[in-house]
Amino acid sequence: MFAPTAFLWGAVYSLFYWFAFRFIGTLGAAMSALILTPAVLWLVPQNSIIATEAELDKYRVPAVKAQGLIQPAGDIRIDEAFGGWDIKCHSRCLSLLFEPNVRSVTIHRTETGSWEQLRGGSPLLTARAKTFRLRKAGQCGDDWREPEGTLLGYYGRNHEDKLAVSTDLKRRLTTDVCLSEEQPLERHDMLLRHARWHSKSPTNSSAWTFSPNTVRIVLEEIRDGTGEVLFRAVNVSSLGLFAPLGVGPNGGLDSFHFGWERTQMTTNDSSSESDVQGAVDDALAVRRSVDKARVLEETRLTISAALDNPAFPETAIIFEAVGDYLGQLNRLTVSEQDVQLVQRLIRDPRFSDLPGAYHLPNLFGSDDLNALRGDIARKLASTVPTNRPGPTDLGNALGNWPEGAFSKRLPEETTLLQDVRMRTRANGLIVRLSDGGTPAASLLTSILDEHLTLYSDFDRSELRDLNGQQRREREHEHDANLKTAEAAINGLCRLGPAASDQLSRLLKIEEKADIARSDRRDWDRMMVRVGKPIETVQKPESLGGSEKRYHANLREFVERFPETRCG
Repeated sequence: MFAPTAFLWGAVYSLFYWFAFRFIGTLGAAMSALILTPAVLWLVPQNSIIATEAELDKYRVPAVKAQGLIQPAGDIRIDEAFGGWDIKCHSRCLSLLFEPNVRSVTIHRTETGSWEQLRGGSPLLTARAKTFRLRKAGQCGDDWREPEGTLLGYYGRNHEDKLAVSTDLKRRLTTDVCLSEEQPLERHDMLLRHARWHSKSPTNSSAWTFSPNTVRIVLEEIRDGTGEVLFRAVNVSSLGLFAPLGVGPNGGLDSFHFGWERTQMTTNDSSSESDVQGAVDDALAVRRSVDKARVLEETRLTISAALDNPAFPETAIIFEAVGDYLGQLNRLTVSEQDVQLVQRLIRDPRFSDLPGAYHLPNLFGSDDLNALRGDIARKLASTVPTNRPGPTDLGNALGNWPEGAFSKRLPEETTLLQDVRMRTRANGLIVRLSDGGTPAASLLTSILDEHLTLYSDFDRSELRDLNGQQRREREHEHDANLKTAEAAINGLCRLGPAASDQLSRLLKIEEKADIARSDRRDWDRMMVRVGKPIETVQKPESLGGSEKRYHANLREFVERFPETRCG
């Protein structure tokens, strides 16, 4: 926002020039104004800057450096200044519970209302607190709780370690221990605290004030059971005037306005706010690696045993580890056991999908992948209640099968593609119909026509009389039709000239279809690949640039294909 500041500087310069010109002439006035303007504009905000520094000092909270990494032990309490009202034991809580010397984790949601409360720490426990503990498998009784959310190996040293730790925790929660929820403990041996606080806004607060702004404090700290601070990272900051004085934007898009230009000011010992986030976890002696080969073998055995037990539901935590398990495999570690285990998971009627299926093309050779195709098609075509229409991991993974894999379709795949609703679960297969060449073009065009029609005919007014669940299902089906139409567009684009006999049908579809603006570029690329003259393509109104430039981009896309890929 250079213009407002330039106007301010120009006005000050003109004022000095006008005044000096009366006494020392043109050259002297110009030189004086050039010297005085930046000097005065630098001096004007200095009192405000000094006052802001004094305000920051009033709320200084000293940082405390840990004497080495701190080992969590005993009953841990976590004070959080964020999160919803419903307290659950997520990945961080569970990872701490699996530390060898930790007995329990109490999560407490706090609201720091005063400066004294922030500085003193550890406010009294409220109703917004819960204590979690691990017990031996089968001993949790009515206190048993299913771990919430996507369980991650929170304290792994790197991505591979986090994946392995996550898999190991899910296995141990299946075979060794259970998670229980209890009334909150009043005492703790260690406090892990995250707090936010800000001072009151000045009474004359505005974008044009010279008074100090609100002071904002973010801190993370570790205290022992007596309240002694073992570690603290803190950011004490405020927006102070910028020197030399300028005019800058303030507020968001909905409240945009101008005011004095400001800059972030902090105390000398403050960390940046980004460095404060997660500082407590970095100060704990919890980062670890695991024996990945051991975890993989034990996970194989545990998943296999769970498949043998019909009492395990699809939502059992060991089955949530399937995606992690596949993510840890590679071509060197994959075995016949893994192929058989994946086949069992696909065939098991408890599962509507296979988490992490996108890993399969990178793990198995062509023969093993082709051996899975029939089972996958039957799974995707199954109309059991849990198998609702819409994109799936398994269906999308088929798009990455080896080149030419679907040049000949299996009977099960043909049956799946004939079902208008369930084929929306197999978008990868629809894209790969292009492997069949010209004979597949008519089917791809029919799929495109059917699902664009279903998408265009969707009437949102019909949702008014439906309950929440029914409304979500209808919207999900609506989105599924669009995704399937996009898969057919991708398949036809891959076919290109081999689908030229479908151009007249596609032109008729183009006339009547409701093609979303964001998808128009993919549609146009497909059409020119099939044979529509580029000069007849109209640039979407939502895109910038000229029609000539748009045509040049389409021409470049066609000339560089297949280096430039469809979709």
